[in-house]
Amino acid sequence: MIESVVRNRFGDGVIEGVTIKEARDYEGEGIFVVDVVFSGRGPLDDEKTSSVVRYIRSALREHSEERFPLISFSSHSDAAGRNAEAA
Repeated sequence: MIESVVRNRFGDGVIEGVTIKEARDYEGEGIFVVDVVFSGRGPLDDEKTSSVVRYIRSALREHSEERFPLISFSSHSDAAGRNAEAA
């Protein structure tokens, strides 16, 4: 559900991948850690990046899900660099 909201919000060809992990915040509350990898073929739309949490929260609430999504954005090249460092 989260991935489809992100992909629908940004449109085709912009998002290369979405990774979602369940975690806990510093108070022990359940959250979703969402890592969005975009193509890097230009900047992301500021309005879309700042509002995507609202769209995700709305979709989650429709399914009685109250956990908060913590979202990070990285370009394809940044994500590839992180993966190489981890190896």
